[in-house]
This record gives sequence, C-alpha cells and structure tokens, in this order.
Amino acid sequence: DQANPVYQETVMSKKELTTLPNDIISFGSHTHTHPRLSSLNAKDIKQELETSRRELKKLFKKEITSIAFPHGDFNELVLEISRKCGYSSVYSITPEPYFRNSQQEHVTGRTVAYPWDWKLEFYLKIKGAYSWLPIAFNIKRNLLKK
Repeated sequence: DQANPVYQETVMSKKELTTLPNDIISFGSHTHTHPRLSSLNAKDIKQELETSRRELKKLFKKEITSIAFPHGDFNELVLEISRKCGYSSVYSITPEPYFRNSQQEHVTGRTVAYPWDWKLEFYLKIKGAYSWLPIAFNIKRNLLKK
C-alpha cells in the first residue's frame, strides 16, 4: 500500500543483506512489485516471479528456490507458473498443514504469531487450533470465483 507511511522504509540495504551469514539464513522471493498474483494474467505473473528471482540470484550469487506470495494470495495458475519458474517451495499466509494433498504439497502455509499475542493465543496457534482456517479460506476463495 503506497499510502502507508512505511512504504518506502528501508530496513536493510543491499550491502547489509549480502553480509548476513548464508549458513543460517536463507533468502526467498516475494515478487518484484508485491501484487495480488491471482489478479494478474499468466504473462505478468511470470514476469513478477522471474524478475524477483533473477535479481535476488544476482544479489546473493545463489539459486532462489522459495517464494512467499504477497498477501498470501495464489490460485492454480500462480502455482503452475511458480513451479515452471523454478520455485520448489512456496509459502502462503493460509495456515495450511504440510503435504495436505498431492496438488497442494507445493504450498506451505503459516499461522502468523505476533509479539502482542496473549500467551494462550500463542499456545493455541502452535498447537494447531487455527487449522480450521484453510477451510474458511477455501470457501471464501470459491465464493469469490463466482
């Protein structure tokens, strides 16, 4: 969101990023311009994924094989193109279990934990109490398709 005051905030410079230890930190893509990928056509999805991957490979001098989808947003076309672009691991914010089914084993979901979460809320998150959310997200996704 370009209206957000932190939109142009620089957390680390390129030089600072390249000094981080590669043996304990891995780097992945987040697209080139942070769009909602499911709203793009195939050509634009491919451009977003390839440009980001190419620039990160140049910066870190190593293959980039993972991507976290902006806004956690993806559909079957995005998954297909991400595979063709060479991403072996993709991440969404949908709290999907690992290896849910053969089509989705390419996607790893996450449950967001915040520093301000209550202790009970954090405990419930790490114990899987939010595992019902993928069902709700899939229902929402299917309703939006119509």
